[in-house]
Amino acid sequence: MKKCVPGIQGSCKQAHGLVAGTKEASRSVTSLSATNLFCFSVYLEDTGSTKKSYALDLLRTNLFLGSSIFGCEAYRVYSDVATWISPDQVNTVQVFDPTGNDFHFEKRKHTGTWVNAGIFIQVWKAIQKEGIWKSKDYTVKADPETVFLPMRLRAKLENQKVTDNGIYFENCPYVAYGFFGALEVISQTAVSKYLDNLDDCKSSLNWKGHEKLYGNQAWGEDLFAQKCMDMHGVDKIEGYDLMVDGNCEAHRPESEKKNKKWKPDCASTQTPALHRFAKSQEYFDCLKATQR
Repeated sequence: MKKCVPGIQGSCKQAHGLVAGTKEASRSVTSLSATNLFCFSVYLEDTGSTKKSYALDLLRTNLFLGSSIFGCEAYRVYSDVATWISPDQVNTVQVFDPTGNDFHFEKRKHTGTWVNAGIFIQVWKAIQKEGIWKSKDYTVKADPETVFLPMRLRAKLENQKVTDNGIYFENCPYVAYGFFGALEVISQTAVSKYLDNLDDCKSSLNWKGHEKLYGNQAWGEDLFAQKCMDMHGVDKIEGYDLMVDGNCEAHRPESEKKNKKWKPDCASTQTPALHRFAKSQEYFDCLKATQR
């Protein structure tokens, strides 16, 4: 943040004791050093909004192309429904609301979509149960509308140091909680801590509350994950070069500071992720532009 109040908005310190992360996760001899990725997306059939969603089309086409999360060593798509991503090959992993009041209890003020912390808690439980993340150096969540290039992320992570507590990357500067959900990158040890404490965080954090510090509305999944990892000692480090996101004011040019619909130029932007490209035509035009 440009300004920080110690004890209220965090410790205002960077992580200490950074060590090389080459031994953090087990890897086969054929995998890249410290850049083995488990990547996932979440598709919601019931978004809460009447606006058409192209998310399933984006996921199906990316699987066909081998792009986005499907360029990682392992991948999954989680959903509120069971549907196909590739006929007879890849299906969504369906998750269910354990209480009947966690998935659809409140909508976001500005978008009209469901607040998503509840469904993501169940997604992370499904991830924990399957255990694919245990053999990967990093777990990466990318929104379907995020143009994500795994090769660029591997290049960023190749020489990354990791603390004994594990790390996650803040990707939006100058805000109190800068772990934005368009691209979430979490090291293996950090994922382990998060999953081990998921139930504790669900019961102890006020994620359904309405506090001024959090915009007077219930939490999104990214804020829930950040607060939970912070509470249980995971170290956060700067990852402001991992994505350009129109939802992050600091990423927008001066002339576009008030325009949350602003999109980065895909031909010149060199980050591993670009957000938000929600329609099929604009998404794949952007993906094509990154290859020039």
